[in-house]
Amino acid sequence: MKNKLFFKYLKPYALLICFLFLLIIVSTVAQLFIPIISGNAIDYITDQNYNKALFCVLLILTFILISMIFQYFFELLTSNFVQSFSKKLRDDLFHKYNKIEVYYLDLKDKGDLLLREISDVENITNGFISGFKQAIQGVVSIIMIVVYMFVLNWLLALLIILLTPLSVFFSVFIAKKCGKYFTIQAKYTAELSSFSLESLNNIKTTNSFNYQDNRIKRFIDIDNNLYKCGQKAQFYSTWINPTTRLVNSITYALVLLLGCFIILQPDSFSIISISLTVGGLQTLLLYANSYAKPFNDISSTVTELENANASLNRIFEILSIKDIEENDGKLVEDIKEVNFNDVVFSYDGSKKILDGISFDIKQSQKIAIVGKTGCGKTTLINLFMRFYDINSGSILLNSKNYKEIQRKELRKNIGMVLQDTWIFHGTVLENITFGNDCNDMNRIVEACKKLEAYNFISNLKDGFNTQISDNSILSAGEMQLLCILRIYLKNPSFIILDEATSNIDALTELKINNAFDRILKNKTSIVIAHRLQTIKQSDLILVLDKGKIIEMGNHKQLLDKKGYYYELYNTQYK
Repeated sequence: MKNKLFFKYLKPYALLICFLFLLIIVSTVAQLFIPIISGNAIDYITDQNYNKALFCVLLILTFILISMIFQYFFELLTSNFVQSFSKKLRDDLFHKYNKIEVYYLDLKDKGDLLLREISDVENITNGFISGFKQAIQGVVSIIMIVVYMFVLNWLLALLIILLTPLSVFFSVFIAKKCGKYFTIQAKYTAELSSFSLESLNNIKTTNSFNYQDNRIKRFIDIDNNLYKCGQKAQFYSTWINPTTRLVNSITYALVLLLGCFIILQPDSFSIISISLTVGGLQTLLLYANSYAKPFNDISSTVTELENANASLNRIFEILSIKDIEENDGKLVEDIKEVNFNDVVFSYDGSKKILDGISFDIKQSQKIAIVGKTGCGKTTLINLFMRFYDINSGSILLNSKNYKEIQRKELRKNIGMVLQDTWIFHGTVLENITFGNDCNDMNRIVEACKKLEAYNFISNLKDGFNTQISDNSILSAGEMQLLCILRIYLKNPSFIILDEATSNIDALTELKINNAFDRILKNKTSIVIAHRLQTIKQSDLILVLDKGKIIEMGNHKQLLDKKGYYYELYNTQYK
C-alpha cells in the first residue's frame, strides 16, 4: 500500500523527473570528461607538447562551465519538485483529517497528528533533498565511470569494481540497524510531542494541583527513551561513512600500486595487451575517487533516508485510511421529524454505550436528555450529527434513513453549541460569523444585544475587530456567548445544546435561557443539561442510564412517576 501511494504521488512529476535525469546526465558526463582531458594534458606536458596541453586546460574550463550550468538548473528544479511534493503531502494530510471518520482521529494523540503534518513531512523533504539528488547523480556517475575505466584499462577497472561490493555490504548492513532504531525514534518523538502539547494546554491545572514535578519526571522518562534510541540510531549511522571511506582508500592505494607497476614493468603485461601512461594512471586514480564518491554520498544520506522512510510510513498510515463514504441524498425541506429506532452503538465493539435507544422528535418540539456522566448523552448527539455511525438500528429524518443523506446536507440544517468552546485566532467578528457567512452588521449587533454579548464586545480594545484566541483575556462565559452567537446567526431549523450554558454565571444563564426561548421558538431542539431547572418546559425529557432510556415524559409526568428523574430533581432543588 505504501509503495502504491508513493508512486501515485510521484506520477504527476514523471516528466519533470525524466528532465532531471537528462540534466544530471549532461552535467555528470561533462564532469567525467575532465579526468580524461587532465590525463592527456599530463602526457602532453611530459612530451613537451605545450600547445595541446594549453588546449586541454581550456577544454577543462569549458566542461566545468557546462557542468555548472546544468547542475544549477538540476538543483533549482529538484528543490522546486521537493517543495511541491511536500506541500502536496501537507495539503492531503490536512484534507484527510477533515474527511475521515472522527473515530480514527480519536484513536490518535493530537500532538502525534500535528507531528505527522509538520515534522514528518519535513523529514521526507530532507530525505528527498539529500537522497533523491544523490541517487540520480550517483547512478549516472557509476555507469559512466565504469564505461570510461574499462576503455582506459580493464584490469584496473576490474580491481576497482571487485572491491566496491565491500563498501556496499557495510552500508546495507549498517543501514538495516539504523532503520530499526529510526522507526522507534519516530514513535518516541510523537509521544514526546503529544505529551508536551497536552502539558502546555493544561499548565494551569498542573500548577493548581502542584503536579509540576510529576509531569517533569514523566517528560524526562519519555525524553530518556528518545535519547537512548536516538543515540543508538546516530551511533550506527556514523559508522557508515568512515567504513566506506576506509574501503575506498584501500582501493585507491591498490590501484596506485598496480598502476605504477604497469608503468614501470610494461613488458610484464604485454601478454594481455595492457599498457598505461602517467596521465592514464592519473585519470584512473581520479575515476577511482569519483567512482567511490557516489557510494560515499549515498551512504552518508542513509540517516536522512531512513528517517524519511519512517516518516513516510507514518504519513501513509493516515493517507491510506478511506474517506467517509457519502451518499448524495438531499433534505428538500426542514427537519420535521426524527425517529430513533432501536439504536445500538459501541466504540470498541464490546461495551455498548447506547443499547436499544428508541424515541421520536416532532417538528418544533424541545427534547431534553438527562442522566449521569457517561450514560451516553453526548454519544447520542454524536451519532445524530454523524460524527460516528450506529452499529445497528436506524435513525430516520423525515422518514428517510439519515445514512442516505449527505453529511454536509444534514449538518447544514443543524446548529450545535457544545460545552467546550472553540475560539480560533482571529477577530471577534470572524469568530461570530464563522460558518454562517453573515455580513449584515445591523443583524450582528442586534443578535449580540439579544444574547447579552454587545456590552462586553463593545468594551474590548477594538470592539468587533479585537484579535482573540482560546488563550485570550475573554472569560469562559464570554467565549461561550460567542459560540452561541454563531448558531443564532446561522439560523438553522434544528438546534442542539450540549451543556451550552455550563460555563456562564447564574444571572447571565438566566438571560441566555430567555434569549434561547426566543431563538428556539418554532424550531426543533435537543438540549443536554445537568441543571434540570433549565429543561422544565421541555416537551419531552429522556432519562438515560447505562446507555438505555429508563424514563420518558415531560417534567410533570416524570415527577409524578417518582422514579429516577424525581430523585435527581429533588437532589438538586430540595
